Amino acid sequence: MLTKEFAQRVELSEKQVRKIVQHLEERGYQLSKTEYRGREATDFKEEDIELFQDIAEKVKQTNSYDLAFEELEKEKDFLQVIVKEDNEQLPADQSATQLVEELRTEIQKMREERQMLGQMISQVHQQQTELKELQNQITEKLDVNNQSLLAIQNAQEAIQTAQKEQSEYTKNDLVKEINDKNQQSIDTLKEDITTQAQSSPLGRPNDEKKGFFARLFNL
Repeated sequence: MLTKEFAQRVELSEKQVRKIVQHLEERGYQLSKTEYRGREATDFKEEDIELFQDIAEKVKQTNSYDLAFEELEKEKDFLQVIVKEDNEQLPADQSATQLVEELRTEIQKMREERQMLGQMISQVHQQQTELKELQNQITEKLDVNNQSLLAIQNAQEAIQTAQKEQSEYTKNDLVKEINDKNQQSIDTLKEDITTQAQSSPLGRPNDEKKGFFARLFNL
């Protein structure tokens, strides 16, 4: 049976059948081949129907071809099912049991390598996450430092402005205080001169030299 007819028999799509064939051949299952229109094609047999149906059911349960085959490989009879006993292909000095054991060992080795690869990928993802977090922390610290630097610069400018204003204010106050004191001194001096002038004999009118009427009317 070719792929189209076989897919109808197992009630799967041709894509699903080809996918299962790919996984089976990767695990050492040798499907029969034939020639169709000048090209090699898979020649499915009646005994393949049950195998494909079992695999398809497991894929449906796990939603993954890899997980489905992993679970099937844990079953005791699965490896014996997928490794067909083809006496023409078996070495003369090797029994089917030995071949199954070797295949089982190889599959286990591949599983361990795949698990190791998965761990390495997880570590890479973890490192990428940590690097991204570190980058974010550095960016945040730079932003904080920039803000602090800007605040310091603003504070310095404010202090310089305040000192300048204080200096100008003090200078103006000093000039005003000196002017006020000078003005007070001048006013005091004027008062002293006026007082002295009024109290001096030279500053008072000579009543004796006035006439009678001038003295009478206080002229």
